Amino acid sequence: MRWYCFYKNRDWNENVAGRRLQWSDPHCDDVMDFEQWSFANKTSSWVNTGFLEVTVWDDTVHKIWTEAPNSLSSYVGSSHNDSARFFEACACPSARGISRPLNAGETTVLFSDP
Repeated sequence: MRWYCFYKNRDWNENVAGRRLQWSDPHCDDVMDFEQWSFANKTSSWVNTGFLEVTVWDDTVHKIWTEAPNSLSSYVGSSHNDSARFFEACACPSARGISRPLNAGETTVLFSDP
């Protein structure tokens, strides 16, 4: 079984105990909100051992990183640390979503089909 995982601490929680969330199923038609698992703004590292492309957005729905299949990051960097809020995992190479902040007065439509 192939997984994609999000870790609370850098270096995949190796040096400090922390939570890990993991999935194996695609979530292309249902964008996931880390808040469902009390994990919003808590990701510091990740591993993607599968064949899905995982795209991650912050609270303002800016795309902050994309995980290629069979890739990993021991630290997402200081500018993205603890800022992951939403993600999707697709077999297709292009992730959908808003990649800019919403302007005042815009309706919040987080994700829609192209």
